[in-house]
Amino acid sequence: MNLETEIRNKVIEKFPNAILNLQNESHMHSVPENSETHFKLIIADDSFIDTPRVLRHKMVFSQLRDLMQKFHALALHCYTHEELSKLESEPESPECVKK
Repeated sequence: MNLETEIRNKVIEKFPNAILNLQNESHMHSVPENSETHFKLIIADDSFIDTPRVLRHKMVFSQLRDLMQKFHALALHCYTHEELSKLESEPESPECVKK
């Protein structure tokens, strides 16, 4: 099983009613082709209602604890379903400066 699938499965296990958008952004960084090192996760779940952003992140990272050593970076964007519905565009990730 690839790392992207492992991450997705772990998040779904903790947040079964969530809307997920998990993207492998490794191609935007200075890593070998087909790497799984950099990800962006946009998640909407109503368990985030009345929960500060930092605690939302902790909820997700605690679920991914066993996988954290397998990747370099995770851009995490946590919303309630209502907050997600009000977004005008998806959060963008910067391109890495390739040397």
